Amino acid sequence: MADEGCWAEQADEAVALAAILEDAFEARGPSGAPVEPEELLGDTEVRPGELRFFMSVEVAVPDGGLALDLARARRGEGSCAGSSVQDQAQIYILQHLPPVSLQVELPERYPLYSAPTFWLVCPWITPGE
Repeated sequence: MADEGCWAEQADEAVALAAILEDAFEARGPSGAPVEPEELLGDTEVRPGELRFFMSVEVAVPDGGLALDLARARRGEGSCAGSSVQDQAQIYILQHLPPVSLQVELPERYPLYSAPTFWLVCPWITPGE
C-alpha cells in the first residue's frame, strides 16, 4: 500500500526537477505519456509506483576535442608508466559525445522506504552494445 507521504514527496521532487532542468526534464505516467509535474500535486491518474523521470544530459566537447589516453585509464590514475608496448600512451581525440538520458523509475514507497531504479540510455547505442 502506498504511503501518502511518499507520493507527496515524489510530486514535490518532480516539480523541483522540472523547474531546475526545464526542457531537459520530462515526467511520464504508466502509459508513457508525458505528465506536467504540477498536475502531480493535485488529483491525477498517475499513482504511486507509476512515475518515471527522463533527464537529458548533454556534454560539450571543447574546441579541438578531448584527449583520452586509454593506456593510462587501464593502468589507473596513480600508477607509474612501464616500458612495455602496452603501457605506451594510446591517445584518442574525442570530437563528439553521444546524447545521454537518465531514466528514473520511482517505486511506490520512494523516497521514505525504497530507492529509485535508474538507467543511463544512449540513443546511439543499442542495449546489447
